Amino acid sequence: AAAFLALPVAAALVAAAFGAELRAPMLAAFVAQLAILPLVNLWEETAVMGVIQARLTAARGPVVAAVVTGLVFGLYHLPLQLGQPVGDVAISMAVILVLAVLLRFVAGWLYAGTGGSILLVAGLHATFNAVNGSGVPLAATATVVAVWALRAFHG
Repeated sequence: AAAFLALPVAAALVAAAFGAELRAPMLAAFVAQLAILPLVNLWEETAVMGVIQARLTAARGPVVAAVVTGLVFGLYHLPLQLGQPVGDVAISMAVILVLAVLLRFVAGWLYAGTGGSILLVAGLHATFNAVNGSGVPLAATATVVAVWALRAFHG
């Protein structure tokens, strides 16, 4: 439980250290992400990490697994872009795919380092989503540093 709660706290502290203001919207995003985690992120990561990425890692190694899983993970976010101009969709999807692959590297590292904890990977996903509202580069930095801190704390 402590490791799970350490992830959003560490991400918020890192985000604040990089200049993000810990105002009500960011804190509300954390609470909202934690509230939907059992309904969205936990099941999403059960499929993505627990089935796709874990099996690909065993068969092809962590790099191939992260890239392939990241592309699948990014592409199934395409429906969120519906209704946007085609140019905006292309740019958004390019950014999403790059971030998805990077997030899958971090998620794979966390999964392996925690003995296969889907819950902590779902917490990573929820934390990234919450911090993402403060800026994409900041979200990526804060999430990676928070995972590093969690891995150090967890063992």
